[in-house]
Amino acid sequence: MSSVKIYNLKSKIHKDNRGWVANLAEYATEQGYKIENIHIASIKPGEIRGNHLHKKQKEWILVFGGKGIFSWKEQEKIKEQEIESGSQFLFEVKPGCPHAIKNIDSKDIYLCAFTDHKYNFENPDSVLERVI
Repeated sequence: MSSVKIYNLKSKIHKDNRGWVANLAEYATEQGYKIENIHIASIKPGEIRGNHLHKKQKEWILVFGGKGIFSWKEQEKIKEQEIESGSQFLFEVKPGCPHAIKNIDSKDIYLCAFTDHKYNFENPDSVLERVI
């Protein structure tokens, strides 16, 4: 069973002349999870966010506004999913799975993440080799 599930939100995104909107927490709450944390972050060009793991919480992440690479370590192998501008992927990361997002665009990109426990993470430098 994979440590990361990737959902294509295409059918869940409402688009009109103003732009788009998606109810991200729908995936978690439909499966009976309680959302304990929601955060939004920017990632500057060439920079990496994450590169850590969570001991307890499951995390859902949407990266938007540009190009990036979502990476995670599973069964001692690094796996990657490229994110294009306009991608509609929601990443579900299981507890214990090291993960990272790298901005490969020339402008800031953004992420919205939420977890089913209070937010905490462990720096992989002290636990394992870095994902990226």
